[in-house]
Amino acid sequence: MSDPVLRLGSVVVAPPFVLGPMAGYTSLPFRLLCRRAGAGLVVSEMISARGLQYGSRKTAAMMVVCLGERPVALQLFGGEPGAMAEATRAAEAAGADVVDINMGCAVPKVRRAGAGVELMADPERAVAVAAACCRVATVPVTVKYRAGLVPGDDGYLELGRRLQDVGVAALTLHGRPATRHSGRADYPTACPLDLEG
Repeated sequence: MSDPVLRLGSVVVAPPFVLGPMAGYTSLPFRLLCRRAGAGLVVSEMISARGLQYGSRKTAAMMVVCLGERPVALQLFGGEPGAMAEATRAAEAAGADVVDINMGCAVPKVRRAGAGVELMADPERAVAVAAACCRVATVPVTVKYRAGLVPGDDGYLELGRRLQDVGVAALTLHGRPATRHSGRADYPTACPLDLEG
């Protein structure tokens, strides 16, 4: 039996273990360590499309990637399709093998900017952002989002279908809704497979 792999468009993730993006943690040195420890794909911390637009040096420094960590995904956040398309181009130019759109961050300052999970509250804009990124990308575009805005909200299912329809290669589902940040994740929602079988 061959080793399992995960495919994101043309990108092969082997072994099929992905380092999740974590603000303040998934810097280049940390990603290199995790890649050497067996991660098949590493993901940057969130990079602001607005910060790139305004030429922030701190934001630009977060775009640095190196050969030893590849394949690598750069995770972008923003609420405007045009700015996110430009950020996608910049991420590719920096060497991203995958561009990941954050639609899951529930931090108030990110939501106030119309980004992160706030995109889930406006599905039309969420789809427009994803479509803009997919139109300009030559690498796979993925989306991280949440199991609804509040417990019991299943709007993420239809949103996921729409995101795939505009070209998103894969979805990562955070097992908690936007209003819940602690306690147990909803594993049957986040991973609806029979893992015991």
